[in-house]
Amino acid sequence: MFRKISLLLILFLISACNAISPDAPAPIRFVPAATTQATAASSLPPASPTPVKPIVQATAPANTPPATARASAPSATTIAINLVPATTIQILGATYKSYQMPGDPFRFVCPEPCTVDPKLISAQYTGFRIAHAKLIKLTGVDTLPELLPVNIHVKNDQRCGNLSQSSSLSYASKWTNGNAYICTFLFEYIKGIGGQPYSPEFAVQLDQQTIFIHEYLHTIFFGRFADGGNQHDFVTPLALFVTDKLGNPDLCAYRPQTPPGDYGGHLIYELCRQNGFRISHLATSLIEQDKLYQSGGGKINQLMKHPLTTMAQFREILNRVLGSDTTKAFADACWPPALFGNSYVLPNSCTNRTPTVAPTRIPTR
Repeated sequence: MFRKISLLLILFLISACNAISPDAPAPIRFVPAATTQATAASSLPPASPTPVKPIVQATAPANTPPATARASAPSATTIAINLVPATTIQILGATYKSYQMPGDPFRFVCPEPCTVDPKLISAQYTGFRIAHAKLIKLTGVDTLPELLPVNIHVKNDQRCGNLSQSSSLSYASKWTNGNAYICTFLFEYIKGIGGQPYSPEFAVQLDQQTIFIHEYLHTIFFGRFADGGNQHDFVTPLALFVTDKLGNPDLCAYRPQTPPGDYGGHLIYELCRQNGFRISHLATSLIEQDKLYQSGGGKINQLMKHPLTTMAQFREILNRVLGSDTTKAFADACWPPALFGNSYVLPNSCTNRTPTVAPTRIPTR
């Protein structure tokens, strides 16, 4: 029962998390049109009742591969938590403590003086590192090199603002001609939730990485598509799948009553049902898309190293990978015909539907 409730809360919480448009000339904060910080914060799930017992180690070899774990690991299972090396960096003229294992494409950053326990940061980092490795096996590609390293801000700071002023617990964005970053206020909110502190035992677990993986997925899509919204049709189910929160080992079976996408539909479900899409096709498609981007084959110039590809180009890639025309799947998932040269008309089931993941907007203040 607890797992079922926790899953529902995670789903609601993820619907409140946003990505900021990677195509803006500067990192502009977008806010979901129908979400408030109060509803997002009140929906934060408590930590799991059966934590994985961590082993805290002083150091780790530079090339230590991430361990593997399951969200429902028994209490006897242990995950080694390496104390992540920390250095000092500058962001927007402010001093930060940067936690990063050698070779990792991301780093956790905390404004100085950092008040978050290094053991807690190291535990979350370790759990995220496990989830990140699982994610990249599914996508076949990581965040574009020109956007690395991805800065993951772990508390209130100059770049991200304050939890009390935020409309959500996390969001992702990127600097113009600079690196991608993620803002999360998880540590700010979860202090002593339900009288139970958010400890390393909980932070290291795979099922405590959903918010982080959700936002990191946005950074993978940054610079790859010139249109298509925030890609929640992919981001939401994939983040739940990676962190064992989907409720089903088959991604194609995921068709929640509340549609996960930006347009009020279920794109992955329709691709599976109509075109035989399977999780293995995702990496093949994104690798082909990356080759197109890296070769300069994109069509839209938006201050990236190469022109960005369009969703129409990605649909052509899907057609080749799947061996069939995916037009009807995109139409039945309510994707706007304008993205594809008005090559189809939306079905009646879409024309009067209001997306449950509201399209983001630029704040007026």
